[in-house]
Amino acid sequence: MQPIVLALATAASGRAARPYVRTVVTHLWERRSAVRPVIDSAAAATLQRRLARAIARHGGERDDAAGTPLLATGIAAAQLAMLRSWLAGHAPATIDAMTDCLIACARLRGD
Repeated sequence: MQPIVLALATAASGRAARPYVRTVVTHLWERRSAVRPVIDSAAAATLQRRLARAIARHGGERDDAAGTPLLATGIAAAQLAMLRSWLAGHAPATIDAMTDCLIACARLRGD
């Protein structure tokens, strides 16, 4: 899962190369029957925490005594919610549209 976390964190940073993110989105789509159970399980909370920490690091933030910054946690939750809905078929979209949505999460930073 680490390559997926890295791609999503890079997308959230606003510095991702679109083809890089698209490759990961395609990979997730092609393996959706294996990915769906993971992002719908108790492991999803761990995945979200890892993603939030990676997003914070890519944004130049650090975990501190208070934990992962709230904005990084929110972006991670948004990305995973979109993926969960898309992979389950609740929010139909093309691979290109999903790629663009994941990259658009960088705008939540307001930088």
